[in-house]
Amino acid sequence: ATCFDSKQNGDEFGIDCGGSCQLVCSVQAEDLIVLWSNSKEIVHGRYNSVAYIQNPNPYAGVEFIRYEFRLYDKDNLLIKKRKSSTFIDANANTAIFEGAIDVGNRIPVRTTFEFLGSSPSWVKIGSRELSNVSVIVKDRTLTNTDTSPLLEATLTNGTLLDIEDFDVVAIIYDADGNMVNTSSTYVDILSGSTSKKIYFTWPKAFEEEAVSIEIIPRLYLFD
Repeated sequence: ATCFDSKQNGDEFGIDCGGSCQLVCSVQAEDLIVLWSNSKEIVHGRYNSVAYIQNPNPYAGVEFIRYEFRLYDKDNLLIKKRKSSTFIDANANTAIFEGAIDVGNRIPVRTTFEFLGSSPSWVKIGSRELSNVSVIVKDRTLTNTDTSPLLEATLTNGTLLDIEDFDVVAIIYDADGNMVNTSSTYVDILSGSTSKKIYFTWPKAFEEEAVSIEIIPRLYLFD
C-alpha cells in the first residue's frame, strides 16, 4: 500500500520503488545495451531495420520505451528517421524490428538506433511470470535464397497456458556473423502445449550467403 504515496517508506529502496513494490528503482537496474543495428533492402527503395538489444536485468523489464532508427548514406547524410515504441522483456536478448522503411533512390550504408527520453521505468517480472511463458523454436528451414527466400520454423508452446498476440523476429547471418537480412511475423495465438508453423519471406535474393538463423519471439509479460 505504500508503493503509491510518493514517499520512501516501508521496505522501499527509493520513492515508491524497490523492496516489495512493482517498480524497480532506476539505480538498481543496469542499462539496456544496444549491441548492434543494421538495415537491409527488401525491394528497391525499401529497407527492413533491426536493432539487437541486451537486457542484463534478470527479473526486470520495461513496459514502454520510445526509440528511433536513423539511416545514413555513404556521405554520412541522414536519409530517414523512424520513431516508435516497444517493450523490453526481462533477462533476454531481443530484437526491435521496423519494416519497409522508404528511402527513395538513396542507399543506406549505416544504421543507428537509440532509446529516447529519460531513464526507462523498470518493472519487476517475477520467476512465476517467466516460467508461465515458454516458446520453443524448432525446425528452421531456409530455402530459395537465390530467388525469393523462404524461412519456415515451428513454434511450440512449452506451457499449458495460451500465448496471444506476439511478434517473432528472424535474423539471417553470414559466416562472419553479420546480418544478411531480417523480417518479422505476427502470431495471434499459440495455444497451450501446441505447435504452429511460422513463415518469413523476402521478395529478392540474398546478396550474401546465409549460414545461420536466429528467431526471437517477443513476448509481453507485463499483464
